[in-house]
Amino acid sequence: MNLNKIAVLCTLTVLGIAGCASDPGKKVNTAEGELTAEQEKAHSAEQDKNAEATRKQETSQAESAGDKNSATTDAKKDVAVAKADLAQDRRDFDAKTKERLAKIDAKAKELKTKSAKLSGTKGADYKQHQTSFTTQRAEVGTKVAGLESSSNDGWSSAKSDVEKKIDDLDSALSTMEKDL
Repeated sequence: MNLNKIAVLCTLTVLGIAGCASDPGKKVNTAEGELTAEQEKAHSAEQDKNAEATRKQETSQAESAGDKNSATTDAKKDVAVAKADLAQDRRDFDAKTKERLAKIDAKAKELKTKSAKLSGTKGADYKQHQTSFTTQRAEVGTKVAGLESSSNDGWSSAKSDVEKKIDDLDSALSTMEKDL
């Protein structure tokens, strides 16, 4: 009987151990552990995808900003070149204008000296032309002085106006010279 009791006890112990091995709680814990590991892998993969998408977006934004900056830099460079060209055109025109006016003034002085010999109708006609010339010369002086303050947009118009006035002065001198 003792042997039976020992056999039954051994059987129960084996069954108990086997029963523990098939314990539903342990199965749940194992399954939860596996699920958590899978969730961590999935979460890690999602984070990697998000990081890659963020990197691509930041790269795209940086390239876009670089393109915008490049376009802005090119536009600024074009504006600077245009301003430099305009400034050079103004300096060149100013020098050319001063030179033309100096020649016109010298010729007017020469004609005035020659006119001293005139008398009668010729003298009166010359004096009338000289008065007109003096008025025109004053107008040209005012126009030339106004060039410095002309806007960039109005520069071409102001320049053309001054050139025409100087040409008119030249014509007036030629008329005065015919009277001599």
